[in-house]
Amino acid sequence: MTLREVVLLSLLGAALAFYKGTFRLSLDLPGHSGVVWMAIMTLGKLSVPGPASGTLMGTVAGLLAAFSGQGKEGPLVALKHIFPGLTLDLLTAAWPQGSRIYPGIALEGAVAHLTKLAASYVGGVILGVPRGFLVLGLSTSAVTHTLFGAAGACLGLFIFNRLQRTGLFRQKPDIPPADDVSDSCRGRARCREI
Repeated sequence: MTLREVVLLSLLGAALAFYKGTFRLSLDLPGHSGVVWMAIMTLGKLSVPGPASGTLMGTVAGLLAAFSGQGKEGPLVALKHIFPGLTLDLLTAAWPQGSRIYPGIALEGAVAHLTKLAASYVGGVILGVPRGFLVLGLSTSAVTHTLFGAAGACLGLFIFNRLQRTGLFRQKPDIPPADDVSDSCRGRARCREI
């Protein structure tokens, strides 16, 4: 990962923390901020397809959120940012081509945003909140987190594809698709003709 990519991911992580701390939409639906939140996270992951780019964004956002006093969990609010980034990295490593198609990125976004809900549960358990209170309403929250996470990830892929058409992002894939590899590249470790 280059310094330019680290700076881009750090800025997107700061945008996540800034968005969550500044903009409050009162839709009365749990997880509704995931549309914008997962769009930013997905855009960063697609623009820097490194193995730890989601974790870096989540860590920066989590540290900024913890230091700025966001959330009721105190410093444990960082988990709500780190878990989705780590999950996005793990899912992208398990299925690299999945982040290039809408059903795949929707699945990744839904699972990553669900881990944000799981982090809230873990934070509540660590803080000693009775588990009955934590489980109350969890099914509704799980459904809305899934839907908003999937929608946000699809929005992030849509924005990335539009930015890529303008030439703002030049994608350098970790693993090139089999159709794009020319015969002259087959024996080399690093081929610049792709």
